[in-house]
Amino acid sequence: MIRLIGTLLLSGFTLLAGPCEEGRLRFAGQEIIYTYQRSSASKSAPLLILLPGDPVADLTAAKTLCERWQMATVPREWHLLVPWDGSARGDCTDDRMKALEAIVLDACRLLPVDTTRIYLAGYAASSSQVFYAVSRMPDLWAAALAFGGSPQPAIDTNCFFGVNASQVPFLWVLRKQEQEALAALRNKLAAKGFSPTIPSREDFTVKDALDWLEERVRPTLPSKVDCETGNLSFARCYWAEITKFDITLRNDVLDFTRVQAGARAYLDLGEFGFSLTASGPGILVTWLPNSYKGPLKLNDRIVALAGRPIRDVADYQSMMEGLKEERSVGIIIERDGKRQRVETRILLPKSPGEDATVRLQAEYLPQFDEVQIISRGVAGLRLRLPSAWIPCRINWNGEEAAKIDRAGCWTLSYGSGAGPCDR
Repeated sequence: MIRLIGTLLLSGFTLLAGPCEEGRLRFAGQEIIYTYQRSSASKSAPLLILLPGDPVADLTAAKTLCERWQMATVPREWHLLVPWDGSARGDCTDDRMKALEAIVLDACRLLPVDTTRIYLAGYAASSSQVFYAVSRMPDLWAAALAFGGSPQPAIDTNCFFGVNASQVPFLWVLRKQEQEALAALRNKLAAKGFSPTIPSREDFTVKDALDWLEERVRPTLPSKVDCETGNLSFARCYWAEITKFDITLRNDVLDFTRVQAGARAYLDLGEFGFSLTASGPGILVTWLPNSYKGPLKLNDRIVALAGRPIRDVADYQSMMEGLKEERSVGIIIERDGKRQRVETRILLPKSPGEDATVRLQAEYLPQFDEVQIISRGVAGLRLRLPSAWIPCRINWNGEEAAKIDRAGCWTLSYGSGAGPCDR
C-alpha cells in the first residue's frame, strides 16, 4: 500500500490547491470533524470520501492527508473529504455508519455535490469500514474502493449482507500475495452473491483506481432493488424502504445472504493489525490504534501460541479457526531479535449480529405497468414512485396490494392496501 500511495505522490501532478478546510457538525450529541477540499468546478462535482488507513494523530495530520490526496482529486475537479475522529480504527459499528451518513449529508449541504457520483475509499485498516458501509447503506454510493485490507471485521459483526454489497460497484486492489492469502474469504463473499472487482495487474496505481471510479454513476432510480437487513435504521433500499418487520411472514423463495462470521477465535491483546503478505516466522504486527494500551509494539512478531510455533499468516489463521473454547494461553513475541513470553487469553466472538433478518426485492415492470414486490418478514413499506411509473399496480408476494394513480411517497401495510405518506 505504501507503494500505491507513493505512486500517487510522484505521479507528476503540479497543480497547486489551497489548504483543506474544516467542517463540523453535531450528531448524536457529539461533534464530528472532517476536512475537505472544495472542487474548482463551477457546477456540481463528484465527491470522494477517503477513510484514513493509518492512525491520524490530530486534525492537522488529517488535513495533511487531505492535502496529499488533492494531487489526485484536484485535476479531476472532484470534492475531497477526509473524516477524522482521532483514530483510524477499522471498527465496523452502526454508530460509525450513521455518523458517516451524517457527514455525507452535511457535505451535500455545504458543497455542490453531484449525488450520483459519491465515492467511498479506504485503505489498510479502514478497508473493512468501506465493505461494511456498502452493505449497510448501498444507496449512498456510486462506487467503492478498498486498497488492501480485509472485510473480516465487517463480517465479524454478523451484519454483512452480500446482496446489499452487490448493489455497489466495488474495486478491491490486492497484490498477488494478498489475493492468495484472502482466497478463502473471497470465496465466502462470492457464495453470498458479492464478488468485488480485483485488478489483474500487479502495478495498479491510485490513478488507475480513480479512473475506474470516475466511470461509475449511481442510478437515481434503478428499476430493481434487493436488500436484506435486521435493523430498521438500515432498511432503506433506494426507492423502497422497509418500515415494519414481521418474521412470521416467511418466504422460502428468498435466500439469506448474511456472510456468516464463523467462530474464529482471537487473542485478548487489544486491537491490532498484521501483514497478510509478510513471510514468517509468525505474524508481523503492522498497525496499532493511537490509544493502544496492550503488550504489543509495531513490528513485533507473534511467533508461537500455546507452545506451538506459528509458521506464517496462513498457519496463524488456521490455528485460530480451530480454537473452539476460551482459555488462558501463553504467546511468544519476537521484538528486536529477542523473544519474550506474554500471558493472554483466547476469546471467541461475542457479536450476535441481528438474530432475525428480512429481505425485500422490488422491481418496476413497464410492460405490465406494475411494481412487483417479493419479501420475507416485511410487514410495512414506504415506496417513492416517479411520475414515469404512474399509473401502476403494486403486486406484493403474488397479490394485488394497491393501484397507484399519482407519483410520490406511498405507505403499504401487508394485506391492508396503500395510502399517501404522512407529510
